[in-house]
Amino acid sequence: MNDATPSAAERGDTVPRWVRWLVRVAAVAVFVGGAVAVAWVRHDDQPEQDAAPSQQEAAAKAQEAEPDPLAHAGRETRLLDDEDARLRAVSLARVEGVGRPAHTGTLVLDARPAPYTLADLLHAAAAHRTSASVVELTEPVVVRRDARLEVVAPGTTLRLRSTSERFTSLVSWGGSITLAGTAKAPLVVTSWDSGSGTSDHEPSDGRAYVRVKDGALRVAHARFRELGFWSGRTGGLALTGSDETTATADLDDVRLENMHLGLYLSGAERVRAAHLRVTGPQRHGVEVTNRSRDVRFTDLTVRSAGEDAVSVSNGSSHVELTDARLAGTEDGYGIDVNGSPLADGLNSAGYGIDNYAWLRLDHVRTRGNSAGGVRVKSVDHLTIDHLTATSDRSALVVSGAAQDVSVADSTLASSDGTAVVLEQDVTDASVSHSTLQGLATGIEVDGSQATVDHNEITVGTGHGVLVTGSGAEATVSGNTIDGRGSSAVHGSDGAQVTESGTGGDWTYRPEVVMWAERHAAAMPLLAVLVVPIAGLVFVLRRRRQQRELRRIFEATLVARGRAAIDGYAVAAVVEPTPVPEPSGTSADEPVGPVGPVEPARPAAVVPLAEREFTTAREFAIAAVQEAGYPPNMVARVLHVPTSRVREWISGLDQSSPGGVEEGSGTEVGTSRDTEPV
Repeated sequence: MNDATPSAAERGDTVPRWVRWLVRVAAVAVFVGGAVAVAWVRHDDQPEQDAAPSQQEAAAKAQEAEPDPLAHAGRETRLLDDEDARLRAVSLARVEGVGRPAHTGTLVLDARPAPYTLADLLHAAAAHRTSASVVELTEPVVVRRDARLEVVAPGTTLRLRSTSERFTSLVSWGGSITLAGTAKAPLVVTSWDSGSGTSDHEPSDGRAYVRVKDGALRVAHARFRELGFWSGRTGGLALTGSDETTATADLDDVRLENMHLGLYLSGAERVRAAHLRVTGPQRHGVEVTNRSRDVRFTDLTVRSAGEDAVSVSNGSSHVELTDARLAGTEDGYGIDVNGSPLADGLNSAGYGIDNYAWLRLDHVRTRGNSAGGVRVKSVDHLTIDHLTATSDRSALVVSGAAQDVSVADSTLASSDGTAVVLEQDVTDASVSHSTLQGLATGIEVDGSQATVDHNEITVGTGHGVLVTGSGAEATVSGNTIDGRGSSAVHGSDGAQVTESGTGGDWTYRPEVVMWAERHAAAMPLLAVLVVPIAGLVFVLRRRRQQRELRRIFEATLVARGRAAIDGYAVAAVVEPTPVPEPSGTSADEPVGPVGPVEPARPAAVVPLAEREFTTAREFAIAAVQEAGYPPNMVARVLHVPTSRVREWISGLDQSSPGGVEEGSGTEVGTSRDTEPV
């Protein structure tokens, strides 16, 4: 007899397995899609998220309204190269007094004892008056070494011609330029497109500018508008120096409006700027770069800069900002300072390998800057007093191998980040007597060494002070910390924390709860994964039980079939065994068992798989009552209604009135109630 397992058709499985899997996958996909849709709808319904699309739409409209600054990069770089070549030619040309070197189209003012004035420009026909208060410069002017140009003209508007064909400029090449008005009647310097009768709004074809190279710039009570293109030195108002010469500047009551770059200082030394207002520059509001030093700003305002409001970089040092207001940058920080060394070893330029140093911020306020409040990298001897910085991102980030960092008496707040971050090997740092507010962390010390004392720290959910990273050390004392989380002061990843005197209103909250709160939008998606995984255990257990029960039932069918086949064989004739005659018994002899009577032994429980069943009813009752299988699972194996199995169990099968006697009922595999499996 073949013991092979019955086929799917014999078991009654008429649906192919691949169809069943396809249905299951489709069901899971529908469930996951529904959950994602619900999460999406909930996400869109959040009121705080409604502003995001409008901001994106506003940004898109702004991009459509404003041309791409890189769209004409090739043209602007060619214009810059031509401008540099012209200035080199002019610097080498031989000119005495006032002259125009051949093929330069430039008026050159050579050195003389007396300064040149606006009247000299008018007399040389490089400029002309269009009205009593308006003078238009019609060709570029270069002030040679040791020469001085002084335009002191209160209430006058000096227009620098700037058209699509050519533009003018005021450049000092080793000399000095003075531009001044009065407090009540300032001097106005602006680009001018005579064709359109307005200022030049298009820098891509070149635009008028003012520059002092290796000389002195003095500006008082003046307004500069719509000047500059492409580079820093042609950015609008620029002071550039070199290693061999000194470039200095004194500015007082100066406003720069809609410039390519507000004020550009490169290689400058001893710059004093007071009451400086910069509004709407295409790039930085103020840029200090290329080893400039001894630069001081007092009463500085920068608003709506395209990049950083104030940028200090490339080896510049000894920079000080006092009483500054920096707000509304489109793609930058309020202040971004990089004091990284210009070399990390021997180099032909002779650059040092130490950080550049000495930055002081006093009574500076930053807000609404897209990248963050203040970022300082690799600057030694950093002093920050009375800084007020608010930002969606970090209010203050100090990074790099910086030494001697002091932050005191400041108010630093981040609505969606960390108020203060000290990272990447900052040493000898202190943050004290300040108010810090962050979404999840007040101050983070990452791989650095700091003292955090006597601060008022407020966070939503997280840690007031977080110290992390190998080698990180922090002394935290006397702080008032409000918020909730697993700990007010937390150290991790090998950090060493010394804590004392911490007060405030802190509510304990486990880490897992904080994670769930931070990822509330992801919880429906997580549930989508948890529910199938949890259900998979039950599904696998059920399928295992079904396979086991089906195997037992199939074995019963096979055994029953074998018995039926064996019954077809012709039985051998067996001689009857003679019955012995009964022997007589005396009435006086007692009748009964002889010897002690042994107690009845309980019947041995035979496993379901080792028993033989003659009817489906017997199999069902044993599977449910003895093996513990659910009635619906047994019914599925027998291919009968679940109600029939329940009737067999309860003894209410109406097909056998008065109950089913032993041996009666439906035979396995032959009943009208069961189909061959």
